[in-house]
Parts: sequence; C-alpha cells; structure tokens
Amino acid sequence: MQRVIFVASCGASLLLGCWLGARRFSTVPPVTVGEVPSTLSSLRHETEQNTPGDSTQEKVNTTTRRLVLLRRTLAACETQALWQWLEQNPEGKPEICSEVVKTLIDRLGWQAWSQALEVADPKVRERVSYRILYEFSLRDPWKAYEEWKAHRAEFPSPAWASGVISECSLAAASVSADKLIETFQQIPQDDSNEMMMVEFAKDFDFRKLLDYLANTEKLPYTETDDTLTAWAKRSPLEAAEWLAANPRYLEKEYHESEVSGTLRAIASAEMDDASRRQALDAISRVRPELVDQAWLAVAGSSEGKISAPALQTVDLAGRRGEYLFQVLEETRLDNKLDASWEQVSLPERQQVLAAVEHDWAEQNPSPLNAKIQARWSKMVRAAWGISP
Repeated sequence: MQRVIFVASCGASLLLGCWLGARRFSTVPPVTVGEVPSTLSSLRHETEQNTPGDSTQEKVNTTTRRLVLLRRTLAACETQALWQWLEQNPEGKPEICSEVVKTLIDRLGWQAWSQALEVADPKVRERVSYRILYEFSLRDPWKAYEEWKAHRAEFPSPAWASGVISECSLAAASVSADKLIETFQQIPQDDSNEMMMVEFAKDFDFRKLLDYLANTEKLPYTETDDTLTAWAKRSPLEAAEWLAANPRYLEKEYHESEVSGTLRAIASAEMDDASRRQALDAISRVRPELVDQAWLAVAGSSEGKISAPALQTVDLAGRRGEYLFQVLEETRLDNKLDASWEQVSLPERQQVLAAVEHDWAEQNPSPLNAKIQARWSKMVRAAWGISP
C-alpha cells in the first residue's frame, strides 16, 4: 500500500507541476503523500497549450518554464515512486518519460540499468530497459553499445534498443572514418536499414568511408544518409570525380539521391571555372536520368532566389534557360520576388516570365488558376517595372 501511495503522490506531483507550468507559476508548492487524490493515468491528459496569440518567443519561454517546473517536481519525488511510474506508464508523454529516466540515472548511475534488467514483467522490462539504455547511449555510447551486445539476445524484438546503435554511429562519425567503419562492421547487418544525418569530423576521410560503402555487400544498419553530399560541400570536385569513378555506389539502396546533393553543392560552391567545369564533366558521366533529376533539384532548392555560383554553373552546363524558368516557377505562391533576380538582364527576365505564364496557362486552364496566375503576373511585372 505504501508503494502505491508513493507512486500516486509522484504522479500527482508531476501533473501539478505541468499544470502550474501552463499557468506560469514560478514555484511548485510542496506535495506530500496523499494530499492530491490523483493517479498516474491522469498524466496522460497533461496538456501543453499556449495562450492563443502568444509570440514564438513567449511560447519558448513558456516551454522552458514548464521544463524547469517539471524538473523541480521530479526532484521532490521518491526514487522508488519514479521507478514505479516508469514501469506503470507505457503511454506517458515522451518528454516526461525522458526527464524521469534522466533523473533516475542521475541518482542511480548504472545501477538503473541493472535494475531495468531485473524487472519481472517481460514486456515492461523490454520497454524500461530500452529507455534506460538509450539515455545512457547519449552519455556513454560505447559502454551502452557493449551492454546492448551483451543483452540483445534476451529480448525478442529485433528493434530493441536500436536507438543505441544510432547514437554509436553518430559518435563514431564525429571521430573518424576508421571509427565509423569499425562501428558499421560490428553492428549486425540483418536488420532493416536506418538512414542518418550525422556531423562528420573536420578531418573526416570521406573517400575511405565511401569506398567501404560502395564495395560492401550488405549496408550497415545505421548508414549515413548524406556522406557524398557532405563531402561535396567540402570538396565538390573530389566528390564528383569519385562518384563518376564509382557507379556501383548508386546501385545501393537510397544512394541515388546523393547525385542531386552533389550537384547542388557544385552549384553553390565558390570555384574557379576550370574546377567547376571538371566537376560538371564528372557528374555528366552519371546515369542521365539521375543527372536530369539533379538539375531539377538545384532549381527546386533555390527558394526562388538566383545565386551567382548557380548561374556560373548552369552557364557552363548550357542549362541557363531551364534553370531560370524553374527558379521563377518556384515563386508562383510568393507575394514578392527576391532582389537576386537583378543579376539577370531585364530582357531575359521578360522572356522567362512569358515562358512561365504560357506554361502555367496550358497546365491548368481553369478560371481559378487564371485568377491566381493573374495575381502572380501582376506582382512580378510590378517588381520588374514591366508594363501590364
């Protein structure tokens, strides 16, 4: 009975702390055992509503205050009650669960992991151990990974604690290509793939990692999603030449999109004409349909703005007209044009405008579409000083 009261009291404290956060109180009144008749289930109905009309900064401030109050509330809870709450609350809000787990680990250290493994109910043990080990992976990914390997066979779900693998890959990418390859080789490769965006080390050897990925038979569980693109942002010519020399890389699942990422990097980089021409020549040796998709992506990521490196790139590639056409198309829902269009002569802008207007009218010749087009055309003409 005493354990139930502890848990209910902690649940009431969490609920009250979150409610006071929403009401913007600066302190949490002490909540003693039995003072608030509540159960853990009431936590599922905790809301995070902001006052209508609040500014973005006000919402951020409200969220910050709520988090501070939640942490104060957790600090007042018995460790036993927090543990029982974690076991009995499978549908708890993720942010609350995360803070409860952090509090338990701060108090118990790795003993929290040992305690998670001793939970009697198999389903509860799987859920609680995952949450505990994942939080440890954020603090010490390599020790968490060793524990994952040691205990993985004890859990039936193939996805148990897969987040630990992700954190190991993130940590390895920030060290070196050798460390990331080592991690990939240690991770079992018979599970579904997870593509990750990572922060690579400043001196990361992209060539070494890409050579490994291009030639391995099976992709690792947590493969990096933008390896070639990240290299292209740092060294676009080297990345493009490697891609042209390693067509097998594009045969791997998920890799085709990196052609677009590489070309976007070339189109945004500050390069001399000779290096840019070499990079474009390398890209041109990739499968034509992927190259065409990549050129569409260059314009599609422009947000309706013209960049000088992109103009230089399309001029060298002989794609200036289609680039300008596609970039202008990107503005069809905008209320104003970017000043970067001044880089293009007025006669050329007029030609592009006429082409977009003609294409738009033919695509959907409905009264509503005509009205939308007329509004957009009026905006563009006004911006460029063109008579109606």
